[in-house]
Amino acid sequence: MNNTESFNTTNLVNDASETITILTNVQIGLIYLFTSLSLFFLQIFTTLNLYKINNLKKNVTFKIMLNHSVIASISLTCHITTSIITIIKVEDKIYFDSIIGSILESSYFCCVEIMFLLTVNRFDIMYNNIILPKVERKKLYLYTMIFCYSMALPFLIGYIIPENRLEFNFGTYEWFCYSHKPVTSILCFIENKLILSLLTICCILQILIFTKVIYLRCITSKKNILSFHDIKFVIHAVMCFFTVLILELIWNNVLHFVYQTELTSLIPSLLSIFVAGSNSVFTFCFVREIRKNIFCCQPKKKFVSTTILLEKKRVTRF
Repeated sequence: MNNTESFNTTNLVNDASETITILTNVQIGLIYLFTSLSLFFLQIFTTLNLYKINNLKKNVTFKIMLNHSVIASISLTCHITTSIITIIKVEDKIYFDSIIGSILESSYFCCVEIMFLLTVNRFDIMYNNIILPKVERKKLYLYTMIFCYSMALPFLIGYIIPENRLEFNFGTYEWFCYSHKPVTSILCFIENKLILSLLTICCILQILIFTKVIYLRCITSKKNILSFHDIKFVIHAVMCFFTVLILELIWNNVLHFVYQTELTSLIPSLLSIFVAGSNSVFTFCFVREIRKNIFCCQPKKKFVSTTILLEKKRVTRF
């Protein structure tokens, strides 16, 4: 996920020489660099292992998570570049804003789309392929994934044009969309509304997923039929959802109070970096095979998907 500080159109700091924090640009840049690099290495490791797991399991969910990891790696690369520019404090950065800003923004939007797709996939699993049941799952999600990338492409093209670029502000150390640029303002508005719509649908789907989980828990007579292991994939989606939601609430001035103190003013920037790497963090927490590859130096074994029966339906768990 990714810098959409462009949606935070409240010009809290109009002059780049003014700053909302007591830290210097070098200190802030080093904090950003350390955070970005840590998440980047974890993301690369997660991506490589998801690729191996995907080849063994041939699981649609893992394919979606793999795509999410690749896009997140691109996003974190842009964050690393931004942190270096912050340390150096390059003033003449038109092409930097155009290239890095466009990639960062479009990859963030793409990550939100894939997160939405992941939620839909898990809803589909819980409700026994209720979405277009006659369509093969692999083809359905392949076409949907292509559509997600196609939706992000206009933002990449739009923001990469220097006249429509986003601007990195050295006062708040965030990416901004300034309203005096009509095309950029329109792009940011459309992107913002699309993201809020996707988050709203995600919220509804997750409520329905938890409703189904509680229902299955209530109707079963055996406590071990449904356990924490069976809902880990749901928790993964919820955690990714809430990190993006909090960030969007800040950028849409719902949680504007974070900018009012020097202690909390950098939360949006740090949270945007964390959102980009949140997939790797939560995948590490909830995918057993990833943790094994980090903590265990054992001979490679073929992963076997464990299954349980709920109402005579197969539900694959990690």
